[in-house]
Amino acid sequence: MKLLTVLILCASVSMGFSGPAAAAPRLLFKPGHVVHVIPAPWRVIKVRGIPYYFHNGHFYQRKHNYFMVVPRPIGVIVYVTPTGYVTFR
Repeated sequence: MKLLTVLILCASVSMGFSGPAAAAPRLLFKPGHVVHVIPAPWRVIKVRGIPYYFHNGHFYQRKHNYFMVVPRPIGVIVYVTPTGYVTFR
């Protein structure tokens, strides 16, 4: 029985399992990342008159002919859950 427990533990460690949090999706891009097209669907959210483009947990600002990933604007509330996330009540 001890050998079986050790084998299961070793297998789960080698597969990178570290509990439910390991399955949570992560943001793909960090602030400063540049894209030329924002994947659909996206939403425009205006914060203090400044348009931000929101898609899948990322905020973008339009610069000349591209979009740059920016940090979440302070005070913004988004009621859309990014792909792969679930809500709890």
